[in-house]
Amino acid sequence: MRRRSAAARSVPPVVGHGVVRLVEHCRTGSAKPTIAAPLPLLDHASIGRPDGDLHAHSDVPLLATENVVALCWTIAMRLHSLDGVRRNAEAELARCQSARLLRTDAVILDTETTDLDGFCVEIAIISARTGLTILDTLVDPRAEISPEAAAVHGIAPVELSGAPTWPQIAAEVRAAISGRTVLAYNAQFDRAVLDREFTRAGLIAPAARWQCLAELRRRREGSDRRRRLDGGHRALGDCHSAREVLMSAARAA
Repeated sequence: MRRRSAAARSVPPVVGHGVVRLVEHCRTGSAKPTIAAPLPLLDHASIGRPDGDLHAHSDVPLLATENVVALCWTIAMRLHSLDGVRRNAEAELARCQSARLLRTDAVILDTETTDLDGFCVEIAIISARTGLTILDTLVDPRAEISPEAAAVHGIAPVELSGAPTWPQIAAEVRAAISGRTVLAYNAQFDRAVLDREFTRAGLIAPAARWQCLAELRRRREGSDRRRRLDGGHRALGDCHSAREVLMSAARAA
């Protein structure tokens, strides 16, 4: 049986038990912990010390406790540094991806709907590279607009009188996005809208590569905070606002 050295035997297991939590404390704390920092992490009852006076007993030397704190602090600082490196790398990757997208034939798409899980009442598609409008039209959803959705985009049923239905614009939408990268500020939402509309029309949705600009923005800024567009909740305005996000993400810091 392998025997531990006398120095190793001098450090009680309970000290090591608190290392992970102490490292996390060091990572999130604003200052380096003092020698007293690990003491609340120790379960004194488990080692038969009801008074909790750690330094009064020779089996837990002060030097060993200081070494544990120093080790935790070193680990925490290295982990914090690695987190920073990772965030910086992701931000730079997002910048490069944004710059590349601005040089391709990618399009930016936005829809307004009758409800969160409803049908399209407006769609706009623009070129990511030039900002030129490819498609901008109201759409007759053949369904009622919920009051909540109307309060967001402000499109009234009377405005949809005479607007084309989805089957009437399906070919134009297909031509605009087939085989291209489609950028949307909430790609999951807009992609679901198109899938729903093509399915309802008895058509197969065109093949395209979808990418979320909201996620790209979060990676570029190194933040999980969700930010809204400034396009006024109309399809064309939101497309141009989303393109501003893309161009901003492509700029060097």
